[in-house]
Amino acid sequence: MIKLYQFPPPPNFPNFSPYCVKLETYLKIAQIPYTNVFTLNLSKNPKKLMPYIELDGQIIGDSSFIIDKMIELHGDLVDNWLTPEQQALRVVFERLFENHLTQIMVYFRWVHPEGWSQFREIIFHGSPKLIKIFIGNWWVKKIGSRLRGAPAVGNFSADELLRRAKKDFDALSAYLGDKPFMFGDKISTIDGLMLAVFGGIACVPVETPLKELAVQYENLKNHSLRLLSTYYPGE
Repeated sequence: MIKLYQFPPPPNFPNFSPYCVKLETYLKIAQIPYTNVFTLNLSKNPKKLMPYIELDGQIIGDSSFIIDKMIELHGDLVDNWLTPEQQALRVVFERLFENHLTQIMVYFRWVHPEGWSQFREIIFHGSPKLIKIFIGNWWVKKIGSRLRGAPAVGNFSADELLRRAKKDFDALSAYLGDKPFMFGDKISTIDGLMLAVFGGIACVPVETPLKELAVQYENLKNHSLRLLSTYYPGE
């Protein structure tokens, strides 16, 4: 059975890492058995990232590579029904979520003072105060430096990032409309990714201007709540 290594979960949501939620939700939708290993230890993964899996003694990192491996082993159990046009849109939506909205979400968790003061309490819950201060500050500097080089975030102000996020939310809300899932009546990997990113903004208990904006989109919020109740009923 697959061992899925991911960060310990926050209250009321599967994980604070969108990539962990993306992968675990995929495994749930595809009905591929796995067992969770919650840890902060990245040393087993050569990529030094979460999530990663252990399969037949092999460590595989990166959520997209892991999903590709699952498709290689089991076939496409989730998106095989999509038309070529929908497959193309799936790639576009994936880039929007992972290369844009996720970066904005990271900014409002790690760099924005209001978000960081709350997020630090989640990720260092139960840790000594000195750990929260010194390790937390080290991570803030590291992630802040990385974000300054990210085209999606760069040197934009918080207000400018909110305006950019609003355009993403507007587009996603318009495309979803009143459909149960992004591509109609059947679930796809993009629905799991939307839970991971939009749900991570709207449902994780970190109150920021980004979350305040996100929860105004009723159809997107209800989409995340439906997936949570279906695939994570105990959260």
